Amino acid sequence: MTNELSKVSKYWSRSEPVIDAWGFYTSPLMRPYIIETAYGKDLVGEYQYNSWFAEDIFISKYLRGKKIKSILSLCCGFGSVERRLVSQLDDVHQCLGVDVAEGALEIARKKAANEGMHCISYKCADLNNYPWEREKYDLVVANGALHHLSNLEGVFEGIRHTLKPEGILYACEYVGPSYQDHSARQLQIINAAAFLVPSELRARKGQLFFKNKRIFRFISKLYAIASRNAKSEWPSWKKLIHLTLKGLLNRKHKDFDFGIVHISPKDNLLRIDPSECVRSSEIIPLVKDIFSDAEVRPFGGGLLMHALDNNF
Repeated sequence: MTNELSKVSKYWSRSEPVIDAWGFYTSPLMRPYIIETAYGKDLVGEYQYNSWFAEDIFISKYLRGKKIKSILSLCCGFGSVERRLVSQLDDVHQCLGVDVAEGALEIARKKAANEGMHCISYKCADLNNYPWEREKYDLVVANGALHHLSNLEGVFEGIRHTLKPEGILYACEYVGPSYQDHSARQLQIINAAAFLVPSELRARKGQLFFKNKRIFRFISKLYAIASRNAKSEWPSWKKLIHLTLKGLLNRKHKDFDFGIVHISPKDNLLRIDPSECVRSSEIIPLVKDIFSDAEVRPFGGGLLMHALDNNF
């Protein structure tokens, strides 16, 4: 393994994620909003208490009446998605889960065996460089997988190659900015939205200077000076201040992160997990290019997931 691949493998071999953890996409409080956004109001009542709503809606809406005998699960992790699908689909006789994290695969194998799901097997491999078998699977599942893969073109061509005629690709993915590196304007919106929530419902309280109007206005003026180009008619002292402020603001971030709640996590992601959202912003355009009949159902929350914290 390369150092980067080894880092990713170790990171995703840690403890298994909890499906009902308190986060925007997993919180039961947000589920009705997400279901209505993606599928409409009619399905909210049936699925709002179901942690597996996305998979179960997919099975009910798209797989009803189809004989799914073979499944390939990408970036399968600890195997919860494969076990869910096999438990819901009666005709499966082969299900292969592929992941780079051997520690997660060991647990996935044990859980599948303990539940008597002997049709499920696992393979440790890098999907960015994978030998795709031709017309092998009825269903390819990418559940939180594609946004971890850098060779998206190769992966999508591989998926098309390995699907049987009339085969189906199911993907449930983060498709926001790559490395969650939002633009300066998006960061402003995230931070503004965070403070629309009443203070008792949020953990973030903000810096003290935001509670002092004079200090806030002064900082805003400094930001305004630094964010525009210097003018030739400015006196030397003003040009010097402008140059100094611009240097300070651009010291750490390419764009000034005007906010106090959320800043770009790109540097941190590159350090701890360089696969996270590596090319997430390119997923939908590439899917539409390679799979012309793709159906896209956005969940929403690309900004709200960062604005609403665990207290909310």
